[in-house]
Amino acid sequence: MRTQYTYEPFGTTTTFGEGSESVFQFTGRENDGTGLYYYRARYYHPGLHRFLGEDPIRTSSRSFNLYLYVENRPLSFTDPLGLTQVDIDIAERMIREAFVHLRFPDKVSVPTEDPGNQGEYRRYYSYWFWF
Repeated sequence: MRTQYTYEPFGTTTTFGEGSESVFQFTGRENDGTGLYYYRARYYHPGLHRFLGEDPIRTSSRSFNLYLYVENRPLSFTDPLGLTQVDIDIAERMIREAFVHLRFPDKVSVPTEDPGNQGEYRRYYSYWFWF
């Protein structure tokens, strides 16, 4: 394994192994290189546990805090666009139902310039790891 990311509930990231050029990290969002995550509608700061910009919808939370990330409940909710929280269990069920007829490969090979590196991804427990 080249790079492994470990995330705390609010997105603080620990990286093991070699560096990776992948910008997609916490909740599948782009790390802009400064440690901020781009959620389409606004940027998220994992160290502050909040968005840097106000909620553009302004009615998506029961709180008066317009910078709140998933109502401070990251183990129960996700916010894929920076607009409103989505219950994780409901989101997972919707994804599974949408992809019920798809078959995913157990291994994918990616050509590389290094003859000693086959560029192989393997799937374990529904997660993909780079080898």
